[in-house]
Amino acid sequence: MKKFSNPWRRGPELSATETWHDVAALGDIPEEGGLAVKVADRTVAIFRRGQDLFALEDTCPHRGGNLSEGIVRDGLVYCPLHAWCFRLDSGCNEDEGPGVESFSVFVEADRVKVKMAAVSSTP
Repeated sequence: MKKFSNPWRRGPELSATETWHDVAALGDIPEEGGLAVKVADRTVAIFRRGQDLFALEDTCPHRGGNLSEGIVRDGLVYCPLHAWCFRLDSGCNEDEGPGVESFSVFVEADRVKVKMAAVSSTP
């Protein structure tokens, strides 16, 4: 089993409104590709590039393409609809448009976890 270079890419500690969400098995994420997962009523694209994992908002702001279905190359993901490209490590747009939100991600016991807002159980 490969060791991932950023298995604890947590960033700041969790706030009272954040939690780690278990989203997938590590083996479910294709090398140099993406996987769409539902997290707290949102769709997040999890990417695997070498020994690194990244999590981005799955929807391209240009035409709504699923970034999880895009091409991953040189630290970027290209939208499958019109090839807008976003940095895997930040979600920044390499073109002149808006970026997408990025999320902290880590692996624990071969499970991929993403940090997002906690889902409230009260109405």
